[in-house]
Amino acid sequence: MTNTKLNINIDKNLKDQAQKVLDSLEIDMSTAIRMYLAQVVRDREIPFTPSLNNPNEQARFEAENNDTIKFKDLEELKSYIEKL
Repeated sequence: MTNTKLNINIDKNLKDQAQKVLDSLEIDMSTAIRMYLAQVVRDREIPFTPSLNNPNEQARFEAENNDTIKFKDLEELKSYIEKL
């Protein structure tokens, strides 16, 4: 196997945050990136679904447009959930 070097530009804050997580997992950054790329090759897709939907933004949009379900009490909520 021949190794090659990969240089990327990334936001310092993102890198630092990722490094903390990887340190806690005892995985170095290079290994984590190799793992990611190996999974891309194995599955022939990226290992998450890219989306422009931010859950908080979606919830805010629904609330602002009265597109929400309202319940008068916990029992009504439980009943609704049981029917799903």
